[in-house]
Amino acid sequence: MFKRMICVICFIMLLGVFGSPAQGAKITWGPPVEVTSVDVIDLSGTLVHAGSWGQAGLTQLSVTVGGQTIVFNGTADPGKPMSINNGGGTNADLTVNGQGSNANYFSGNSGNTVFDQVMDSFGYDGASPKVLTLNGLVVRKNYLVQLFTSDDRAASGGRTQLWSDSATRGAGNESATFTHNQSVSIIGRFVADAPTITIYGHGVAQSQTILNGYQLRLPVAAGIAKGPNPEDGVTDVPREVVLSWNPGEFANTHDVYFGTLFDDVNNAGRSDQRGVLAGQGQIAATYDPPGRLDFGQTYYWRIDEVNAPPTSTIFKGDVWSFTVEPLAYPIEATSITTTASSSNSAAEGPENTINGSGLNADDLHSAANTDMWLSSMTGAQPTWIQYEFDRVYKLHQMLLESTEF
Repeated sequence: MFKRMICVICFIMLLGVFGSPAQGAKITWGPPVEVTSVDVIDLSGTLVHAGSWGQAGLTQLSVTVGGQTIVFNGTADPGKPMSINNGGGTNADLTVNGQGSNANYFSGNSGNTVFDQVMDSFGYDGASPKVLTLNGLVVRKNYLVQLFTSDDRAASGGRTQLWSDSATRGAGNESATFTHNQSVSIIGRFVADAPTITIYGHGVAQSQTILNGYQLRLPVAAGIAKGPNPEDGVTDVPREVVLSWNPGEFANTHDVYFGTLFDDVNNAGRSDQRGVLAGQGQIAATYDPPGRLDFGQTYYWRIDEVNAPPTSTIFKGDVWSFTVEPLAYPIEATSITTTASSSNSAAEGPENTINGSGLNADDLHSAANTDMWLSSMTGAQPTWIQYEFDRVYKLHQMLLESTEF
């Protein structure tokens, strides 16, 4: 009687990673600040890139301020959508109907004629929102974006606008409204939840929106918690882990956010806790989650550092993550020795049952003889296969498929 046996054995682990649809990063806006000099250029943190509209024939503007040179990359044709490159391969696309002008739209005295050129050239939109799209962001990193708007003409005094993280008025976080007949800087802070963020300029009175230039920075880290333990993104973390971090330079207390959904941990705060504010105003720079964590679960956590009174400034931290150890681990083929009563050929040996032959990503097996063990029709009886391990294991699960003809 011809006998063919197919035997597939594997030890599997199931990893559960939960998330919710991306909602878009939320931007926290500072107040409008009137621009009168280069002192309004924020230098806190690492410059990622900057952009502006150049005047006719001018492709970039190098501004020196505070001992730092900032290159505002521009374009010789402001009438087209801009694509700005910071020299390191990170692009920022300005998708707008832009126009430039040699007229003086910046009446302030910056003491730097090159920066005056940044403020004197602008992109302009009519009834539709102005769209600023920044690409190349690192997910879960804190960013600071500073937007420059200037139209000092007296005729623009009745025109007002604001910045928002939503294309729809009233649907997102919006900055304060400001008028066009002044030069204004507004800073927004956000944690990237995707490699791209889109910022919208909405006209409030007479609809027009203007953007002269911007800069994007990774904010100064002195006030932010650092050095997460476990490290960000690690796996195989023990279920009884105690979290710790290096406090920010001026931290007096710490707010701990901990949960299984990135969006909740990223967007929660003292007034909107979302069920993930695990510790508010705690002294210790450690957090011991209650009970044992779930096998194979990915957890997200964030530490906001709180300064001492009277300011009690809160520095929102980065969102970190780790994945808990799985319930079971696959036993490596190098730890198993297989023998069998016989094999139909050298290519159809018992080692095929442990070396992954014929298995795809969904653990489905092929029907090719050379991807399995096939015993010899004339081999010794009874037919058998044996597995010898390099040490004692506690078996969690074994999948076996056997076919006989």
